[in-house]
Amino acid sequence: MSLSLLVYISSALLLFFFGWHVNLRESKSVAAGTGTLPFYSWEIVASIMLIVFIMGARFKTGTDYMMYWAEYLQVGKGYDFSRVDGFESGYEFITRLFAQLHLHYSIYFGFWALLQAGLLYWGLRKHKFLLPWMGLLLMLGPYSINWFSFMRQWVITCAFVPMLYLIERRKFWLFAVLTILLYTIHSSALILLFFYFIPYKKISELPQKYHFGILIALFLLGIKPYWVIIFKPLLNLLPLLGYGRYSVMFDDLLMGHYRWIAWGPLHFIMIYALVLPVVYYKKIREYRPDDSMLPIYFGLAFIAVGYDLLFANTIHFLLRPNELLYIFDLIMIAYVCNYLCSKKKFGQLLLVLLPIISYVIINVTKTYLNPTSTFAEYINYHFFFLYSL
Repeated sequence: MSLSLLVYISSALLLFFFGWHVNLRESKSVAAGTGTLPFYSWEIVASIMLIVFIMGARFKTGTDYMMYWAEYLQVGKGYDFSRVDGFESGYEFITRLFAQLHLHYSIYFGFWALLQAGLLYWGLRKHKFLLPWMGLLLMLGPYSINWFSFMRQWVITCAFVPMLYLIERRKFWLFAVLTILLYTIHSSALILLFFYFIPYKKISELPQKYHFGILIALFLLGIKPYWVIIFKPLLNLLPLLGYGRYSVMFDDLLMGHYRWIAWGPLHFIMIYALVLPVVYYKKIREYRPDDSMLPIYFGLAFIAVGYDLLFANTIHFLLRPNELLYIFDLIMIAYVCNYLCSKKKFGQLLLVLLPIISYVIINVTKTYLNPTSTFAEYINYHFFFLYSL
């Protein structure tokens, strides 16, 4: 427990410091008439390298870590991948390349972290005022365990952030080419094509009461998701799409075997984090009227919360597409924090920030109080060079 809290909290504070420092330097540079700072500013490089170290040096942290670890070692020994229907070609190519070079698995995982962090920070290079809050939220917020777990999908998630500039500038063909390239890492990338055509400005310009009305309606529909019967035709398509292994779960769902997510502290924090951008969006829009990316960030965050509420009591498989969107909720919360800090509304800032960044701390503490929990090992952080195999 102590090691986990030390790693998570210290890395979050360091990312906050680096982000704060680069934004402060850029503000002074712009005020002096010398322009913005480049992407390769030392603070951004330090942030990326810190993430690479944390992600590369871990062991058994994240639900899918051991699967990726075992696949890498197996390929390194000259065997094929264990999954019957195989993985995406790009992922397999990179894994074989690293394995054939006999590189330690920490370097392999560090490479994927470099790709994720590099893409994320590149996507926010023109929004450096978000970086300090992103550091805190990324390490201590509700979705860090997913980031540690779903390695391939979070490459797509992080790549989607800079790709939004292509949506804003209406460059469809380049967006499509990049989507196809990402498809070779994780098949969920194809969903990105759908998001190109979303009317983000119209979503963002809806009155706040409409936003809340939509979310309340989706929440009520999600309590008992009888409507999932509309997905029955998809059941026969799952094997064709490479998801035949989920057919049993999907079949159970269609038979009315719904789940119920308990409303404990962690669930409340997650919903709280999802709804906050809707509460503050109008004020942020007034504060940053010239930010052309803000309506897109908000639109995706709004879709994320709506989707989460609607599918919450179905199955985990149906929530996985939302992994591509959770990052935009964190970006919008970073906007909220920046707005409140800039307006010197520190009391509201604490009310916004403290519950959200307590998520990982509560989660780790729960594993200490219940060490036999199935997720105890996945949630806690372990250095590979300290872990006893």
